[in-house]
Amino acid sequence: MHIVVPGHKYTLDSHRVDGVKQQVQFVEMQAAPGAGLVETCDGTTNEELLSVLIDRLSFLNTVVPCGHNINALVNVKRALACLKKRSSDRQARGVQGIRVR
Repeated sequence: MHIVVPGHKYTLDSHRVDGVKQQVQFVEMQAAPGAGLVETCDGTTNEELLSVLIDRLSFLNTVVPCGHNINALVNVKRALACLKKRSSDRQARGVQGIRVR
């Protein structure tokens, strides 16, 4: 992994040394006076990336069942649940999309 823009853009190594690099771009938000946070760069979210990992780990576990896959899957699902809970809590408080300190 190579950090292109800290917290927002990454170049990922391929499984093969000579493989094509993949880029992951997360949505980027910046504070705007009077407008809270505004999107300045389109991208994906942590939740979407964790959902990809859940699907991948589930698939791998059907091919070669393994306790390590199950443990990883449980923990990735737990991480996704935590982020969803964070978002719902912020929405309930009316601070979704607003930088709160």
